[in-house]
Amino acid sequence: GPRDHLQSLNIPVVADLPVGDNLHDMVFVPLYYRIDNSSLIDPLPYFTVENLYNLYTSASGPLAHHPDGITYINTRHNQRGLDWPDSMIISVVEYFGDSLNGTVSQYIDNSQLWSDYWRPYVGGYYMALDPVLARPVSRGTVRLNSSNPYGPPLVDPKYLTEKRDFETILDAVRLTVYITMKAPISGVTVFPPIPGCQLCDKRYICDDYLRCHVRQLARSYYNFVGTCRMGQSGDNKAVVDSRLRVRGVSNLRVVDASVIPEIPNGHTNAATIMIAERAAQFITQHN
Repeated sequence: GPRDHLQSLNIPVVADLPVGDNLHDMVFVPLYYRIDNSSLIDPLPYFTVENLYNLYTSASGPLAHHPDGITYINTRHNQRGLDWPDSMIISVVEYFGDSLNGTVSQYIDNSQLWSDYWRPYVGGYYMALDPVLARPVSRGTVRLNSSNPYGPPLVDPKYLTEKRDFETILDAVRLTVYITMKAPISGVTVFPPIPGCQLCDKRYICDDYLRCHVRQLARSYYNFVGTCRMGQSGDNKAVVDSRLRVRGVSNLRVVDASVIPEIPNGHTNAATIMIAERAAQFITQHN
């Protein structure tokens, strides 16, 4: 790890490396639309004999994946070109369930207001549209809390600390709300304002409300990467080399999403599996 950090905790330095730097993650802002007319929903559109057969025999077909849709978009802040979208909109229709407890428990502040917000959703369906910041430029850190290896780390993701990140996700939210204000979606959904944010002349598109919505609900999309980044030998920000070996340490590799230098604009699951497959090849070749 970083020499100064290790020494501050009286931990012997084996290798002075930027472990814990470059933490980044996708960020999403959920938009919840209540669907009051449940007759519009077909809860099992793919529940056929053929699809069941494919699911149980080969884990394939519509029933083998989560029933959501993904739309890639390029905002005006994208500096990587149209082939590298900087945002996504993920959409899914779900049944809320019969209890508020699990949902409201995630809101530490104003739990009563959030209970009132979610109560009309109970026992019905809703549409969740999640604008996602797919290529963040903000970078956070992971640090040790003590010399105890079993103690919880200090994680500072620094979400949206770069203005470009905030404006990018805000543009994705604007587009999502604009789409839902048009027919036919606008005629079958209800989009109540969230607690803590005030409407502007009953127009959700107004920036004051949307900026408040982003600040209130922006959260992790659970795709953390980068804290043991891979790089070339001359890269002083790299922890591992192209064969996943920790620089300056013998017989030690890192094999997980932390070696990814920059997050892909998609879920990291497939990339992490690929890294593990390559690691298996490297170890086999080494032995």
